[in-house]
Amino acid sequence: MRLARISTTQVTLMRDFHDLLTAVADRIVTHGRTLDQAFEETVRAWSALLSRPRGLSTQKRLGLMGELATMHCIAGKQGWQTAVEAWTGPEAEEHDFGLPGYDLEVKTTASERRRHTIHGIGQLDPAPERPLWFVSVQLTRGGANGRTLSECVRAVRAAVGEHAPASLNHLERQLAASGWAEDSSDDERWTPRSDPILLDSSALPRLDASALSDFAWERITDVQYTIDITGLQPTLEPPSVLTDFRLP
Repeated sequence: MRLARISTTQVTLMRDFHDLLTAVADRIVTHGRTLDQAFEETVRAWSALLSRPRGLSTQKRLGLMGELATMHCIAGKQGWQTAVEAWTGPEAEEHDFGLPGYDLEVKTTASERRRHTIHGIGQLDPAPERPLWFVSVQLTRGGANGRTLSECVRAVRAAVGEHAPASLNHLERQLAASGWAEDSSDDERWTPRSDPILLDSSALPRLDASALSDFAWERITDVQYTIDITGLQPTLEPPSVLTDFRLP
């Protein structure tokens, strides 16, 4: 006989705790999950239910599609496990992808001009000893030939499940952290407007923290600004991970 013990010190929540254990047991008995898998899936599902946003804005949906497309490209060169583990954007890290040797910051727009919103005065600053590459993605509404966000998510999930199943739970956590929900309204179809361009961070117009006085640096708590990189030439010899760019 196999036994497991899960306990709580919250006596006043005992009824709710019982419901949690019932959900865990159901996943084990009905769906064949291990205890660890069942517990993690149940907690993740309850957390997503309680903290689920009302829905992603169009810009957030575009941003997520751009990051999934970038992940797809990385997987083509370095495998799905590396691609999923490199995706740090949903964790509120400084940059969207951390790859061996460099970081990627991905920005996606549906505008005809490459205008991108920068959040924070340090978002375009490279980490010490790690080059930062800025990826500018342009999408446009694609009609019947376009892809929805849900289709992109399902394609990435299926690929990870096939080629790197051990990374599937991590992918699901990142998707939930990004605000994506399975039942969200999703009828907009998108397609790349142009090829993405890669720029070294030193080639970007950006605010520099060193230009602020100590007084201003201590008192300014939030910075958001928009850059327009339309017409800038891509930096020579960028990383090769974004060849064959397309929505998954």
